[in-house]
Amino acid sequence: MDKSLSGKVIKGVAGVFTVSTEKGVFKCSARGVLKRGEEKIYVGDEVTLKQERGVYYIATVKPRKNLFTRPYVSNVDKLLIVVAAEPIPDYMLVDKLLVFCEGYQVDAEIIVNKSDLNGEVYDYCKRVYGDYYKVHALSAQTGEGVKELFDELTGNVCFAGQSAVGKTSLLNALCGLSLEVGGLSKIMRGRNTTRHVEIYTVRKDLFVYDTCGFSLLTLEGFDEYELPLYYPDFTRLNGCRFSTCTHTKEPDCSVKNALKEGKLDRARYDRYVAIFEELVEQNKK
Repeated sequence: MDKSLSGKVIKGVAGVFTVSTEKGVFKCSARGVLKRGEEKIYVGDEVTLKQERGVYYIATVKPRKNLFTRPYVSNVDKLLIVVAAEPIPDYMLVDKLLVFCEGYQVDAEIIVNKSDLNGEVYDYCKRVYGDYYKVHALSAQTGEGVKELFDELTGNVCFAGQSAVGKTSLLNALCGLSLEVGGLSKIMRGRNTTRHVEIYTVRKDLFVYDTCGFSLLTLEGFDEYELPLYYPDFTRLNGCRFSTCTHTKEPDCSVKNALKEGKLDRARYDRYVAIFEELVEQNKK
């Protein structure tokens, strides 16, 4: 009799993994190479459980769609990048997350939370990113836009963004939870209240990741010369003299020409150059 069972890892603490299956939720340990650490298990992994003496353990990890780092989560279908009027938006982080999604072929959408406080952040995001990514204006505090977002989401969804932009508040509003919510410090920096990664089942077709990371992101493994390929507002332009144009110092560059004509956002381009230079230095090591 086959006692194997398929499931999803929804939490992992100190070598004990919580696995959701069609037969319920089980706390499991690992066996074999998984137990020895030769292969890792991450939240989001699809796994096979086997039973021994009435107890399930993780026997195998199925091939992953993707694997993020800092925090480690796998099989993400969509990243919801959250910004807000307070704290001051970190658009460098937004751009890095978008590059990350383009590189890993993960859908990305931008959520402007606390939109009831200030419409300027939404206007900027809509103008700069709106042609390529969905931009939502909502408020976890008032409920504005939350149901509309809830109704359209499916798959494995992960929130990302600075601390104190309201990721946990949004998770509470979407899932009906009461997780601890952090506030802003006196110097307007967020206080991170999420200490581990966990997946919440919102519906049969919607799983939401609650993570403690993504507030700081390095693009490890990315090549600076491939960076332009991850900017849809750049790739739509044609006419660079060089097919390998990095849009930094080369002459006859369509991106820099569009910048002069006001067709691209100057701050977005400046952040691109900073990320390019960061990758150059990173890849020298």
